[in-house]
Amino acid sequence: MKNSMIAALVAVFLCLSITGCTVFESINNNPETADVVIKIAVSQYIDAERDPAQRVIRATVVRDKVQKLLNRVEGNPQLTLDDLEQDFRASIGWVDLKPSDKIIADTLISNVRIQLEAKVKVGEIDPDYSVAAKTLLTMIIRTTGYYGI
Repeated sequence: MKNSMIAALVAVFLCLSITGCTVFESINNNPETADVVIKIAVSQYIDAERDPAQRVIRATVVRDKVQKLLNRVEGNPQLTLDDLEQDFRASIGWVDLKPSDKIIADTLISNVRIQLEAKVKVGEIDPDYSVAAKTLLTMIIRTTGYYGI
């Protein structure tokens, strides 16, 4: 359960990367396609739980963790890459992760950071990519709503 944020975001980022575009460019350039891919990736992770009651719990955990991150992004127009990385690591309970999950999370964080570093201005995330990050997080939250939460 602690790994729900990682699994959902890893699935989303990997699926979007398959299209040949960076995650945030995919969201900005093809929002409808990105929305479908995100819905499928997040729902596949939630649906991997066989028990319907546990699916609702898993969806709730994903929603709550992503909402905390979204609140941070929305509440800070001067968000830096360091801030975003720190918040992401805190939101997934880094210290409680198994080593294999830490490797996956670290790879994901590094990949996203590399993509964003090319799009920053004076240490701050470019507004277009800030909007894309907010859109990505909002899409994940909306997807959890299909589980009755």
